[in-house]
Amino acid sequence: MLTRIAGIALREARANLNYHLVTRLGRLPEPRTRPPHTPPQRVGIVRLDLIGDFVLFTAALPHFRAAFPGAELVLFGNAAWRDLALWLNDHRVVCESQLLFDEFVDIEPARLVDFGYFSSAVTQLRTTDLVVNAAYSRTNVGDKLIAAAGRESIGCSGDTTNILAGQKLLNDKLYSRLIPNSESKTEWERNIDLAQALAPAASIPRTPPFWRLNRDLADASIAGLFKANGVSSMTPTIAISPFASLPIKQWPLAQYRSLIQCILDARGDLRALILGGADRVREAELLTKGFPSAERVINLVGKTSLVEATCLLCRSRVSISGDTAAGHLASAVGTPAVVVMGGGHYGRFYPYAAPHPGAANHAVIHRMDCFHCNWFCKYRRFSNQEPPCLQEITVDDVFARVAPLLSK
Repeated sequence: MLTRIAGIALREARANLNYHLVTRLGRLPEPRTRPPHTPPQRVGIVRLDLIGDFVLFTAALPHFRAAFPGAELVLFGNAAWRDLALWLNDHRVVCESQLLFDEFVDIEPARLVDFGYFSSAVTQLRTTDLVVNAAYSRTNVGDKLIAAAGRESIGCSGDTTNILAGQKLLNDKLYSRLIPNSESKTEWERNIDLAQALAPAASIPRTPPFWRLNRDLADASIAGLFKANGVSSMTPTIAISPFASLPIKQWPLAQYRSLIQCILDARGDLRALILGGADRVREAELLTKGFPSAERVINLVGKTSLVEATCLLCRSRVSISGDTAAGHLASAVGTPAVVVMGGGHYGRFYPYAAPHPGAANHAVIHRMDCFHCNWFCKYRRFSNQEPPCLQEITVDDVFARVAPLLSK
């Protein structure tokens, strides 16, 4: 935990330095200006967090049009989910009646500590009239990026999950307007609350992300992938996404291996698709090695785009994952989801009611008194001990949730 705090402090110091250099050097183009008392014509919406956060944000994003009617909406988003955002927009998967945004500008958050990259991002933000930081848990680098742009800015009052408390107090003063925190506890509802605060006269439905992904579009998007890997689109599949974005949120891969075998034994007609990013290829090879039937365990780790992974989830009977984007993607497209998760963020990001009729979201947990620690785990304070809230979940616990879903 001390290492994590030190890392946050170092990133905040570098963000502060970049902000001061940009604002004091004065070598960037002047910000775009608009006449006083006129509505903004070009609005920047900033979301630099992870894939799952973006999925949850899609519950609110369509309603930003009501907040800024007639304005050009520019989504400044994490490059990790750029292609998914563009695909959803192009195919009207989230909203049939209008585009979610008019332009996408991709940003790599990790590179914002570099002065040159930070300056380039500031320059692009300066082409807008107004900037909205749409993240509830703001970061120092996000705050300083928006402040350096010198635009009218709106943000959430938020919390200190991703920023040190003293730094947040200073950064609050950099915004033109802060939206007060609501009573909502789940992340998707907080996104809705932001949109409602920006468009108080609009009637915004309180519904989790609901994507209209028809099977023809899904099949067309994964046809080449299936053919290349010898998978029939008619074969019943389950999707397993065993990797977490943080080691502390990782259920042991040995447990996933045992779970896969239980599922294959229970349903002889099912194939298991293993999904994950290119950085987990070696671990996936070890996970899938040695299964009696390689044709029934298809290792697609590092072989799919985010769009293809979304379509695979849509065409699967069940999604099984850790506390990561896969659970949110499955819920959005209407696939029953089982998420193996610890207590660090329990109830904030997951679980929530499945929006599609007939689908369901399930969280498998080992409840402890220290739930909701924001992953400042007391068991790891002075060691690398794995958090018991996650490690003590058994294969039987998970299979008990999965088994009833296999025949649906």
